[in-house]
Amino acid sequence: MRPPREMGSYPIHMASHELLYPTEMAITNTGTSICHRLSKLFSINRKLFIFILVLLALFYIPAYHQLAQPQSHDEELDGWPRNGTREVRLFIQPDNVTTIISPNFCEGKQPFLLVVVCSAVHNSEARKAIRETWASSTSSLRENNRSNEVVPHPLKEVFVVFLLGDPDNSTLQSVVEEESRRFGDIVQEGFIDSYNNLTVKSVMLLKWVTQRCSSALYVMKTDDDTMVNLQSLQLFLKSHQSSLVKPRTKKVPLLVGNLICGARPILDSTHKWYMPRYIFPGRTYPNYLSGSGYVMSQEVVQALYEASQKVSLIPLEDVYITGQCAVYSGIRPSGHPGFSLGKRPMSTCSLGNPQVITTHRLNPKELREAWDLSRMSTLLCNKTVPSSTPAAAPQSFLRGSMFGRKQRHIFNSRRNGLGCY
Repeated sequence: MRPPREMGSYPIHMASHELLYPTEMAITNTGTSICHRLSKLFSINRKLFIFILVLLALFYIPAYHQLAQPQSHDEELDGWPRNGTREVRLFIQPDNVTTIISPNFCEGKQPFLLVVVCSAVHNSEARKAIRETWASSTSSLRENNRSNEVVPHPLKEVFVVFLLGDPDNSTLQSVVEEESRRFGDIVQEGFIDSYNNLTVKSVMLLKWVTQRCSSALYVMKTDDDTMVNLQSLQLFLKSHQSSLVKPRTKKVPLLVGNLICGARPILDSTHKWYMPRYIFPGRTYPNYLSGSGYVMSQEVVQALYEASQKVSLIPLEDVYITGQCAVYSGIRPSGHPGFSLGKRPMSTCSLGNPQVITTHRLNPKELREAWDLSRMSTLLCNKTVPSSTPAAAPQSFLRGSMFGRKQRHIFNSRRNGLGCY
């Protein structure tokens, strides 16, 4: 007989080693096995783990900087409606004569240099200061000089004119006409003279030169708060002209001034130079020249004028003309340390340097002072060209300068003398 089995018990067959481990020990062993497997997995995929961390950081940093920047809702810029036209032809009417007042000194002549000073109608004191200082020795002033005064060191074939718009006011228009009769150096085109029309004014400059003074070899655009050393500029241009006649020299169109590279649009709608995305959607502007003063050879004037009729207007005239239109024309702007973006030190050694061509941001009183300093002897001076650009200045200067905190980021340290490509 079989032995009677106990109630509720059944025979269990187990390996002998399994009977040595209590239940608690088995659980602990399982946990240890999981940790061991995780540590082994981590050691195998350590490089993958580090790669993922780096990838997350790369995504985080741009997002952080975007949040740290002033937020913009792409507000509409005053005078530049979101759905308004920016077609240049509608503003400048290239097929029509829009000139109201124009001197005739280009007729039958070939000026070596034509300087066009963009001026506002009410800035008569600035124009007076220019006539009495750096433009006093030009051909244009001598031809219309009714006082018969002797002009020292006259500049041959150099003419200076002031470009104005329509003041849309009969009283102011009478003042402009009287100024033109007295000095003969006023160019007035048929567009409303306002801050929002600065780009239109620069295109009108190209139009007037193309239609009325296409014989000029070189054309300079500048502002009425800029002092120009015409002697230094003339020497530079004659050197450029002589280089063109050398054998095997590539004939490169001249577009030269203070070169700015890597400038970013300002998205703060409260800023003077605010640029909405609906006007310019790009992240950086094309390389361009400061509008305070730049020089073009005649073929560049023609090319930029033609390009302007195909490129939509933007508010910043220097970015538009020497940046966007230059890119469209395949013309590369170049930098020269003699052209300034801001005000140079008010000293003889700075302003009298023979390589200095322009200094900017001068009121009429400062312009006269700068002109007197520029004519003093510089025999004891260092001939290094003094910089007026923020890119060459220390950060402490930037924080306390007229460019200020908000403007600082539009000037890029990649700007150097001859190019930043």
